[in-house]
Amino acid sequence: MTVAAREIHLKSRPSGTPGPDNFALVERTLPDLADGQLLAKALWMSVDPYMRGRMSDRPSYIAPFQLGQPLEGDTIGVVEESRDDRFKPGDVVKHFFGWRDRAIVDATAATRIDPAALPLPAWLGPLGIPGLTARAGLTHIAKLKEGETVFVSGARGCRLDGRSDREDQGRARRRFGRYGREGALGEGRTRRRRRHQLQDGGQSHQGAH
Repeated sequence: MTVAAREIHLKSRPSGTPGPDNFALVERTLPDLADGQLLAKALWMSVDPYMRGRMSDRPSYIAPFQLGQPLEGDTIGVVEESRDDRFKPGDVVKHFFGWRDRAIVDATAATRIDPAALPLPAWLGPLGIPGLTARAGLTHIAKLKEGETVFVSGARGCRLDGRSDREDQGRARRRFGRYGREGALGEGRTRRRRRHQLQDGGQSHQGAH
């Protein structure tokens, strides 16, 4: 069976903010599956801040994107064809093959997820690289302790499950506030809110929307 895929390739390395000219939409025919591989159709793909750094050709903790190649990143997809006994068509999986509508994925590089457990985008956000980064920062770098206060500086720009900024700001603060029972302050949109939050000292953070 012939399968066509559309991929977003890095065409050139941006200087400053990336623009459409830095990318190319490429269509190609995928080869037949080999044993131990899956054909996955993308449902959701992640666009994370670290990706901008990978567009530059410089040493970092992760290799830069290659020119003329698809951009990598966390992706949620559904299995359309499988040559591995551990997966079957219809399974929802997470992989790292990024910006393409269909990808051939080694079964060892795919993780089955339960679509009934959480909304699918949550596997790319709170349970994806952004969430892992936040958890590692709080637990391994900051070594957060019970009774300490967390300031969620990016709260007003986040999106969880399609909710508004204000709803998500409150949810994020409450989630962090429950972790270890410390306070959690969110960055407000006005000086009055910020002043209230700072004066409050984290004691009533759930009501500081």
